[in-house]
Order: sequence, then structure tokens, then C-alpha cells
Amino acid sequence: MAPYPEASPKDGRSSNALRLLLCVHAAPLGCRSVNADHDPDAVLPKWWVRLCACMTNTQAGNGGGQGKMKNIVGWRLYIVSLLGAILLLISVRFFVIPRFDTQKRADVLTILGQVSDSLLGATIASLIVSILVFWIIPKNRPTVEETVLVPPKRISSELRHAANEATKWSYRGHTGRYFRTTVLPILQNTSTKHGRYIDVQIQILDPDDADLMRFFARYRAEVNRDRSDYWTTSRARAEIVATAVALILADAGSSRLNCELYFTKNVSPFTIDLSNTHAITTRESPTHAALKYPAGSTMYDSASEDLHLSAVQARRVEFERPESTLIATGDELNLLLNRLGLAMLHRDEIVETVLTVLKNPVSPYANA
Repeated sequence: MAPYPEASPKDGRSSNALRLLLCVHAAPLGCRSVNADHDPDAVLPKWWVRLCACMTNTQAGNGGGQGKMKNIVGWRLYIVSLLGAILLLISVRFFVIPRFDTQKRADVLTILGQVSDSLLGATIASLIVSILVFWIIPKNRPTVEETVLVPPKRISSELRHAANEATKWSYRGHTGRYFRTTVLPILQNTSTKHGRYIDVQIQILDPDDADLMRFFARYRAEVNRDRSDYWTTSRARAEIVATAVALILADAGSSRLNCELYFTKNVSPFTIDLSNTHAITTRESPTHAALKYPAGSTMYDSASEDLHLSAVQARRVEFERPESTLIATGDELNLLLNRLGLAMLHRDEIVETVLTVLKNPVSPYANA
């Protein structure tokens, strides 16, 4: 708030009056109280500071006359005080002054009448403006909550709920196990049952980058030491290939799913699931909470832009819809992978694992 204008010694009383008026009109707006800290030569009476604090539902401090004003607006008390001021000014102007100045000869009373007229007009204007502001500004403005903390036990239900309402879904993670086993079947069922067109885009690690697979396997083993033996290079490649195959088969099984597959080379502790209603950021550990960003929030828009930029930098896998939507044997899997040009090296190490996780999907909590 800008400092109050300096007053000359000859105008000390008018300066104090100005401060009193500012206190009354600034109080409903949550402004700080006027006290000796602003101008040591013009200290407001303590009773006036307490009145301003009362009018705005605030607490006046006792030390040095300072008042700690809260941001709660006391509209009712403010309107009542304005009405009281109007009644008082009307009484002075039309009853008190005419009683003592019947012939209107006293200059002092004439000046007082003019001042009363000005104050009355200003007070009425303040009342009108206050009422307009009160009705124009909604009490509860529709705001979008930027970030919602989701406890670990509710993450899965939040993702399933978002998938049931989705018209688009973007995912960026590592192997996409949770997406493959939980989210993708929901999207398939929704597109078929409700006839909904859904755009699906996923970004997972490149299974043909040997150094990346070794790094990711070591990273997962360090993150979850209880299952350090589970995450090997072959296991990581198999999980990724299984997710890619499941996405392609889902795209072939429904004309209402428009699927895009991207391979990235960046390992992050976070995974992002973004639908048309929410963006949910999770971590590898099932003990960590997630962050949910509702659509329309700044963080949701940032997550959407982040996914777009990472997709531009990733390698898109072009594929044609296979004739069959079911992979039952190793030969069928090899034929599909040959068409896609995936897992060309050491494929025999992962074929059985890929078939197993496709036939018996197990939904893990963590978005790996």
C-alpha cells in the first residue's frame, strides 16, 4: 500500500481527519490499519483502531498501536456503518443546522452545511458502490484447484476413474505395466461399450537400446531392493515389448481407438498419465503419494506441453493394424515383431516372457 501523503504542521487536524476517513474506507478492503508506524506525528486514537478492526473482523494489536488485519471482509458491519453515517449526516444537515441557523447568516454553520452535504454525497456513493461490488463479485468464485495430493491407496482408483471418463489418454513412463494391465483394458471397454472415440498415446523406453535397458534394470533394482533380482535387462525388454504389442492389438481390435506408440531414451522417477479430465504424476514406490492436476489448471497445461515436447523428441513407431487381435504362439509374436522391426537382437530371451505377461496380466500398483 502506498504511503500516506505528508501533511504540513498547519494542516495537522485535516491530515488526521483524512487518515480517519481512509481507515474507514480501507478497512473492508483488508488494508493495514493506520498507526504511528506510518506517521509518528499523527497517531490515531486507540479506540478508532479498535473500531476499524471490529468493522473488518480483525484483531488489533496492543504493541505500538499496530493492528493485524485479516483478509476477511466484514460486509455486514461495513454496510451498517455506512447507513449509520448517512443517518447521522442527514440529521445534522436537515435538523441540527437549521435549528441553530434559522436565518442562515452564520458563516461557520454555512460551511458546516456544505461539508455535511459533501460527506453525505460521498457516503451515499460509497454505499452504492459497496452494494454493487457485493452483488457483482460472486461469493464463491469458480476456481480450479492447482494440485491435489492423492494418497497411495487411492492412486489406482483415481487412474481407473479417469480412464472410464477419458476421451484421450497420454502416458509416459518406463515399461507401462500398469497402463497395459489396467488402463488399456478400460479404454478398450469404454470405446466398445459407449462408442467413444479415444486418442491414446504412450511413450515408453526403447527396448532396442541395450545401454538404456541395462541402466533401467540397475535403476529399478536400486529403487526396489526387495525385488532386485526381478528387474533384469531381459525382464525390462520383455515388459516393454509386451506393452507395445498390447497397444497394437488394442488398436487393431477397435476402430474407435487411435493409438500412437513412441520410444524414448529418458529414465525419470516420475510417470505421467494424462486424460481429458486430469493429469496424475506418480512415482515408482507404492508408498509415495501422487499429484493430480485437474484439467484447466496451470500444472495440467504444463504436463500436457511436457508430454507433447517429449513425443516430438521421441521415436514414433509406425505400424499397420494386424489381421489378428490375438497373439497365442511364439511364431505369431515373432511375425508381428518382424513387421514392427522390434527386438531384433536376443529376441529368443524374451519371447516366452512376453507371451506369459500377455496371457496372464498382473496389475502392479507402481507405474513402471
